[in-house]
Formats: sequence, C-alpha cells, structure tokens
Amino acid sequence: MGTTLLFHNRFKKIGWILILISIGFQLYPMIFKKYLITRYVYVPVLFSNYMFKNFRETFSIHPHDIDLTVFLTLSILGCLLVIFSKEKIEDELVSNIRLTSLIWSVLISYMLFLILTMTIYGTTYLLVCIFNIYTIPLVYLIRFNFLLYKNSFYTRTDEQ
Repeated sequence: MGTTLLFHNRFKKIGWILILISIGFQLYPMIFKKYLITRYVYVPVLFSNYMFKNFRETFSIHPHDIDLTVFLTLSILGCLLVIFSKEKIEDELVSNIRLTSLIWSVLISYMLFLILTMTIYGTTYLLVCIFNIYTIPLVYLIRFNFLLYKNSFYTRTDEQ
C-alpha cells in the first residue's frame, strides 16, 4: 500500500483536535441544558421533507439548526485526517497493518450493519444508519493503534 495518498504526520494532531471539538460540541448542550442555544442558519436545501407536496421547497434556502451538521462534519473530517495521516516511521509493517485494519473495519462494520438491519425497524433504524457512519473509522482506529502498540511492544522486548 503506497503512502502517496497519505497526509503528513502533523495532520493527525489536527484530526484529533477536530474529533475532540466535535465531541465537546455535542456534549455541551447535554451537560449544560439551561444554556442551550439553538443555532439557526439559513442554508441551501437540495431536498426537503415536503419535496413531493411542494416542489418549490426543494431548491430553496431555509433556516436550519446546524448542530448535527457541524458535529458530523467536524467528526468525519477529523477521522479522515487521523486515519489517512502517515506515522512517524512509515514502513512495510505499518502499511500491512493499515491494510489489515481497513479490511477488518469494513468487514465488522457491514456484518454489524446487516445484523442491525435485520433486527431494528422504524425510526430507530435512522440512528443505526448514523451510527454506521462511525463504525468503519472507529474499528479501524482501535485495531490499527492496537496492532501498532502490540508490534512496538514486541520489537522493544526483542531489542533488550
């Protein structure tokens, strides 16, 4: 797996910062409910809930609470920066760990998604779809960092 598509190592720190900001952005209203502020911003709407009833609602500008949009955008950008950033030492072992972690994360994500698709119905299924956005990066990050830690532990004990 070539490293030409990977970002520089410093983008990993930026990615972790974006992930932490997005988590804080979501936890703040839960912790401080009395300071809850809705942020309505006028955004372009490509498709609306009423697109079949009123076609003029489809391609227009409407006020929208952007909390979830900002959270999803920051967390997805952060995950992409963390996952696709080079390690300090990028060699064949790290490339192999990247590839196996990616394969594991896709397999686990889709197996979990199939099981949840067969067992959850109704509007709760929307939460499953949102959760599924994060399973591939989450499983990848856990497996990749665990294998890096495990291999660095073995190389340290072999050198001593």
